[in-house]
Amino acid sequence: MTVRLILLILSFGVAMTGIFYANRTTYAMIEEINRKRPKDRQVSYFWFSTAQKRKIYEEYRQLYREDKLGKRRRRAYAAIVIGLAASAMCLLLRFQ
Repeated sequence: MTVRLILLILSFGVAMTGIFYANRTTYAMIEEINRKRPKDRQVSYFWFSTAQKRKIYEEYRQLYREDKLGKRRRRAYAAIVIGLAASAMCLLLRFQ
């Protein structure tokens, strides 16, 4: 195994970990929002679009001013971007 292949595997793993962590953070936000809402107005854990995610993030920010989960979500998105960029660099350097 070459160093480039090992770096590709590690960077792709960082990206996949970021995706998992961002998704888990979104579900934690929904859980926190549902604690404050009545039973008939709760947010579903399934089948939400990008617009619904934006509403979830805005409502979470309004309910919880410290925004701890929002900071974790942004860190997870940074890990996704860094991991995918590093993976792309490993792939592009291979073909030169």
